[in-house]
Amino acid sequence: MLGFEEVFMIKQMKDQGMYINFGVYTKYFTPSETLIGCHERAFQYFDGIPETILYDSMRTVVKNPSGSGNEKWNDKFFQFSKHSSFVPNRCRPYTLRTKGKVENGVKYVRRNFWPRIFQFTSLADLNKRAFKWVEEVANKRVHGTTKEVPDERSKLENLKPITGVNFQLGYVEERKVSIDCFVTFQSNRYSVPAQYVKKHVKVKDPKNGMIEIFSMDGQRIALHEKLKEKNKVRYKKEHFQEIEQRNLKKGAHQAPNLIPDTIPEVQERPLSAYEDVMN
Repeated sequence: MLGFEEVFMIKQMKDQGMYINFGVYTKYFTPSETLIGCHERAFQYFDGIPETILYDSMRTVVKNPSGSGNEKWNDKFFQFSKHSSFVPNRCRPYTLRTKGKVENGVKYVRRNFWPRIFQFTSLADLNKRAFKWVEEVANKRVHGTTKEVPDERSKLENLKPITGVNFQLGYVEERKVSIDCFVTFQSNRYSVPAQYVKKHVKVKDPKNGMIEIFSMDGQRIALHEKLKEKNKVRYKKEHFQEIEQRNLKKGAHQAPNLIPDTIPEVQERPLSAYEDVMN
């Protein structure tokens, strides 16, 4: 049985920019893992990591609201914050100044994005629509409070660069790339660039409708929309370019010329011999 995390949204301070992502969780993939994956995609979108992030008292982040220090945080999420080098801060309960910053963004998504969506075909399709809305509407509008365009204000944000290995690579499955540039995952085949043939890679299902494939050193090398059925194939033409270029360099194989082993002898006769035959 699938359950939707209603929406993950991260917004830069002073309404400088917004990113939203929908996720799904199962008994094999917890809400905490879904939330961490959403964070990692948001950091990629903004091309950096902030110093601090403000949260509501959501159970995937706050384990003990009455706790103090590090004891109040969800253990796994706190490990992720240390890995990513940002400081989590919790909204003070019943304080509009901080809690409102979180809730206002969610209200905007509900009132402006959802009414535009009449139907969607998959989780990946929903996230594509959300990304388009963020790019074309949410971050391009003149903000009601700042009277500025969020995309322009985002340039003022001083984010830390993304470094290190993806935090959740420990929750992926290792596969060996076949000679035809594919890996098999959950009874389906997904292509990877040709240079990884016969090498080991890591396959990750972040539960956002996509499949991510990483090299063993943590670099993402392929991204595919997840196949719903079994025994299907998903590929990208660019993954086979290296093979095509290699074949072009070799050139077309030409058929060999037939050369007889010996040249037949030709008997020479004078023209008078042919005249005798004619007479």
